[in-house]
Amino acid sequence: MTELCYSQNLMKKALYLTLLLSFSLPAIGQAYILPPDFIVRMLVDKQRQGKSQDWSLKLSTEYADQDLLSEERLYLKRPERVRQFETSGQERVYVEREGKSASGHKKVLKLNPGPHTNLLATLMIPVGKTVDERSARIMEFLTQSGIDTSVVSLGRLNQKPAYIVGAKLSETKKPQIWFDKRSFLPVRWLVYSKGDSTGTPIEVRLANYASSPAGSIHPQILETYRDGKFVSRTTVLEAKVNQSLPESLFELP
Repeated sequence: MTELCYSQNLMKKALYLTLLLSFSLPAIGQAYILPPDFIVRMLVDKQRQGKSQDWSLKLSTEYADQDLLSEERLYLKRPERVRQFETSGQERVYVEREGKSASGHKKVLKLNPGPHTNLLATLMIPVGKTVDERSARIMEFLTQSGIDTSVVSLGRLNQKPAYIVGAKLSETKKPQIWFDKRSFLPVRWLVYSKGDSTGTPIEVRLANYASSPAGSIHPQILETYRDGKFVSRTTVLEAKVNQSLPESLFELP
């Protein structure tokens, strides 16, 4: 009952703010832009409604430098645990645990230095017991990724309106993250391999949440670009939840 009331209060607050600003804005066509911390809180509230604690996903990934599709397995576990590996050919492994990550061969994993460029786990299953703690975790992590959380603007991705946190619409090269204006789910981010706006730009686009076998915790399609060039497209084929995944899956060297 408490969680339901909290969710209803959030929606009432959003509606109140929107109505208040719609009467106070003098120019036709102006739109009220929600503050970034509120956008993040709405995302956390949406994800909090799910009861799943872990996910086992079967993936199909197309790489720009390969002709064949790669079969992969992705494990997710609350909070902020990820393990992804290739199940065909030479096994490449990526492990993430609460913001720290490692990658390499199955038997030889090396910690990844520098800024963290994979934001998915922190956005979807952040560390924290309460909405406030999880929201604060996401905001802090976005800042660590070079995204200026004091800047918010409006844009469109695939004809759908979105909130852009970190940049104005015209600032296409600044670190930024896009949230769908209606669902508050992340649909795009752009960060840099060396932090701020230095190093290689890494863009990730997330799509088809409604069609994903994993539900709203993971998009059905995820595309990655490096320096503007296509790198990979991953599609979720099937998902199983609450498999009681062991912690040993997510151990870092």
